[in-house]
Amino acid sequence: MCVVTKLYRFVCLLVCLSLLVQTVNIGALTPLPAVSAPRTAPAAAPGVDLPTAPAGFEAPLSVARTQSTFTGETVVITYTVRNTLSPLSLPEIADTATVTETAAALADFDRSADPNAMQNVVLVAETTAEGNITANSLSAAIDGDTHIFQLGNLPPQAVAT
Repeated sequence: MCVVTKLYRFVCLLVCLSLLVQTVNIGALTPLPAVSAPRTAPAAAPGVDLPTAPAGFEAPLSVARTQSTFTGETVVITYTVRNTLSPLSLPEIADTATVTETAAALADFDRSADPNAMQNVVLVAETTAEGNITANSLSAAIDGDTHIFQLGNLPPQAVAT
């Protein structure tokens, strides 16, 4: 039998055994170190209520960055800013309103006047030393590697890209 064949069989045997060990999970047979109790926040003094953020105010804006396309040396990145707050004011719609009247009331409703509308939203993007921004879909103020995009007002549940 050739030395290469013996070496090949030995390597195949090692690979098969390592896969078998991963499947059987030999680590489950060894004892794990003791787990300490989870840490909890300190309790408030009796009669004192700790302040909490109102529902929905934990993260009123969310920002997503996605790479749309890549061609050669050009990367197109899309930033999406979303106002995650729900509207506080809703249009007045009578219970007896028809579908047409309901659609008209919703079409005339101005969500930008809602108290949960974000005013003067600004997105700041910073480039690294290896990259630079060559074109914007929005006008931006540029300060070195920092690009400042004025997105304006963002009504509740609205998206700006």
